[in-house]
Amino acid sequence: KAQPEKAQPVATPKEDIVEGYAIQVLASDKKISLNDGQFKSYRGKVKCYEGAGALKYKYCFGEWQSHAEAQRNLPTLRKAFSGAFVVHFKSDKIVK
Repeated sequence: KAQPEKAQPVATPKEDIVEGYAIQVLASDKKISLNDGQFKSYRGKVKCYEGAGALKYKYCFGEWQSHAEAQRNLPTLRKAFSGAFVVHFKSDKIVK
């Protein structure tokens, strides 16, 4: 006889930060699969944020609580994405 499933507590991953900094690697006017080849070795590791402008979809890697933390990781990302830069996000939106 099947046992009823017990409700599992929902754990919020430590890296889910509501507001912080990320490194933008790509922007587009249309949604791109997060596993697209354009993301190179970062396929599946990027997150899509919405921002202003013609290229409203911003594809970013990482989430850090401080600008300095994100800045420390920038040189590594620039090896694959020469135009990468640090952005400020709040929820799923890029903010200034």
